[in-house]
Amino acid sequence: MALLQIVCKTNDFGKSRIVVIKSQLGQPIAAFSGDDVYWEVPEDLPKMTKLMVDGKALYIHRTNYQIIDKKLL
Repeated sequence: MALLQIVCKTNDFGKSRIVVIKSQLGQPIAAFSGDDVYWEVPEDLPKMTKLMVDGKALYIHRTNYQIIDKKLL
């Protein structure tokens, strides 16, 4: 019996971030910006990624994403 593990990456430093959602072919679809950004893979939805941007949830499935420091742009 395999145990499911919740994977989570937090924004420990509180820096402003930009999240770019891309198609599987690499085309940008959307961009979001926030000061409190993190991602996790929910235990009950293992094939989806939950992105939290300033307290608002964004669930993505079969897409790529990048989280970039705002100061790098």
